[in-house]
Amino acid sequence: VGAFYKPTKNPLRTGFFGVGGTLPEGIELPGDPRFRVDNLLIFVGSPINSPEASKLWGLEFALERRFDFLPGWMNGFAFYPNYTYTPGAQTQTTFFSGAPDGTVTIKNLPYDNQPPHSGTLALTYSRNGIDGSVGYTMQSSRLSGFPRYGYQFGSDRYATLDAKLNYNFKIGGADIRAFVEGSNLLSGTSDTDVQRIYKSRTTGDKISDVATYLGGRTLRFGLGANVYTRDLETAVRCMRE
Repeated sequence: VGAFYKPTKNPLRTGFFGVGGTLPEGIELPGDPRFRVDNLLIFVGSPINSPEASKLWGLEFALERRFDFLPGWMNGFAFYPNYTYTPGAQTQTTFFSGAPDGTVTIKNLPYDNQPPHSGTLALTYSRNGIDGSVGYTMQSSRLSGFPRYGYQFGSDRYATLDAKLNYNFKIGGADIRAFVEGSNLLSGTSDTDVQRIYKSRTTGDKISDVATYLGGRTLRFGLGANVYTRDLETAVRCMRE
């Protein structure tokens, strides 16, 4: 079990805001004539520092348990869970052309790109030439940028399930390995893996405008062999000497 606390002074973020016909002081449009039209809505992005410190804190839990006290074949199992809780908080100032001074301050935002909940559950097995594992990993949604029009944007919740199984045995002087592996087993071949979402800070409604596709679930299986000859062993022994 562990705990941590990390304050950050003057955190830097990129603020976005929309402007109409009047640009803020110090911002000029390019000279291209396509920018010289009526009713032009422009989004401007600029780095901005918050005068208040961000705070990241949390708890970490990890456990390792081998079941070597069980009888027979069952003592090859082991269990490895871990969980991290990192809520964090920050107060940020962002541009807003409708405010008297052109900015607004937003309090109690989640910490940047840090999911408040993440963890892994893993079950392994190793005995009599058999090695296997099953692992489930998850992380909750995370904030990536300032809210606009009452929405904050970030990445949606993500989870994956992976598994593998190896069987090692000998045939003559060869070490044989047969294996089967599966990754991202919770996703179909047409499912997206990570989505960028806009979430309402008042109603919780969500919309997605960008998605990342990593191929969905994959399965691999195969057979490998390591063959050792007497001449090769002699050469290796001579090199060592």
